[in-house]
Amino acid sequence: MILSILGLGCLLCVVVSGFKTATVVGSGPVGLASALVLAKRHGYQVTVLESAERIDVYDPRKGYPFLIGERGQRLTKLFPSLLHEPLKERGVGVQGPTQLVSIPADPKEVVDLEPKEITIFRPSGERFWVPRHEFTKILLDAATKTENITLVNGVSCRGVKTESDSEIIVCTESKDEYGSLVRKEYKSSILIAADGMNSAVRESLSKPESSLSNWVNGKPKGFQVKRWNSPSSGLKFKTLHMNPKAKIPVGDGTEYQIPFNTQTFHALRSQFKSPKTAMSLGILPCREVPSRAMNVIRLAKHDIWEIRDGNKLKEWFSEAFPRLDFGSDTPMIEQEEFDRFAANDGLTLPPVQYSPELQVQSHTGNAAVIILGDAAHTFPPDLGEGVNSGLEDVVALDEALTNNETPGEMATSYAKARKPETKALVKIATHGAPFQYGQSGGLLTVKRILWTLNFGARLILNKLSFGLTPPQLAIQISQTNLAYSVVWKRAQMLTLTLWMVFAGIMARAFGLL
Repeated sequence: MILSILGLGCLLCVVVSGFKTATVVGSGPVGLASALVLAKRHGYQVTVLESAERIDVYDPRKGYPFLIGERGQRLTKLFPSLLHEPLKERGVGVQGPTQLVSIPADPKEVVDLEPKEITIFRPSGERFWVPRHEFTKILLDAATKTENITLVNGVSCRGVKTESDSEIIVCTESKDEYGSLVRKEYKSSILIAADGMNSAVRESLSKPESSLSNWVNGKPKGFQVKRWNSPSSGLKFKTLHMNPKAKIPVGDGTEYQIPFNTQTFHALRSQFKSPKTAMSLGILPCREVPSRAMNVIRLAKHDIWEIRDGNKLKEWFSEAFPRLDFGSDTPMIEQEEFDRFAANDGLTLPPVQYSPELQVQSHTGNAAVIILGDAAHTFPPDLGEGVNSGLEDVVALDEALTNNETPGEMATSYAKARKPETKALVKIATHGAPFQYGQSGGLLTVKRILWTLNFGARLILNKLSFGLTPPQLAIQISQTNLAYSVVWKRAQMLTLTLWMVFAGIMARAFGLL
């Protein structure tokens, strides 16, 4: 009898031990945030797998900043000292409407340095601009300080399988110090897929031969992404770094140095106007840094992408921005930066896509896979909701872990909360603000005009109805107390109402005729 009790106790220990282990694939912001939630708030032993050798190294190709809004801060506020306070220290807090200083290309035109409020958007609460790599470092520092998180770099996920109903196996490949291929398996009861838009975990689940295909929600078709293009999908993107000490002639004999630690945006306008040559460089708020990043987002057929020589690129910029200095001891852009920019292939803004299913679980509920972040939903950065929606996924994961006992129950709860939000989010991303990059020419011009008319009509209706009709999607999304599904439903209801009114008017007109 005693032996039986001891045996039962050992069995329970094994079950509990298995239940309290988790593997996270991907150590970007969403992956690291998931690891912190699992380890610090729910007592899991967490292994984080990352294909890159290091993630805390600054990559100039991805020098863009994040705008962490209230949705993202719901996650950082779960860890006040580890995440939220460092975010406030390393980021620039902004509130209220956007303030903009526009700097024209013509050096004879005097620059109006008084920031102008762009009052269409009035986001609620304080948001923080922080460079992508700095935010990743904040999360990485927190994960490194957490004893029950193990970080493994340089391993690539090659698939997911299972041999029992209580664990998932992640198959990985890496290379040892001699360059030889090393294969290893990581087992746990919970697997978090946070490995980006080309998620290896999700792709493994989408294959007919997947050993998880007979699990609950395991049908491969459920993990085959639905994909389409928005007007901003396919645009090319590169980051160009400016010398923060450079001074800009104001046009009245004085010079202006773009300040740090301010919530004012700056836009440098070029004198070129055609679709293949037009350029505007946006400078976003940031803390004091050795160089400031400017995003160049243009059509794939833009002339700038054809220039692969640094000297020729410098000549092009000198002609496009005659106000700016590119030749003194403190030029706006150094020659080395022109060389790097010209040689770099850059990135392409992604299509809009989402995974229909966000979880798969064993029939006993003792093991589950969860998909979140870019692995669940991807879209261009038009609305700045990429990182915020991913962190909101992690908050939903935390709530599901808090309110459920088994991995299966947790996975069901998470998917129930996030599937409607994911579907609404990708629709919003398609229609929200996809023409902010100055796309024009041919059919794009027609689409841009139609979008602008739609935007204006909804804005006017909202004003005339004293808020009874919702404003356009891009404005609604700034009201962070609204769920994505609510925002999309309100927009669709207004669209249906407008079509019904239009149909009534047409019917009345034809009736009179």
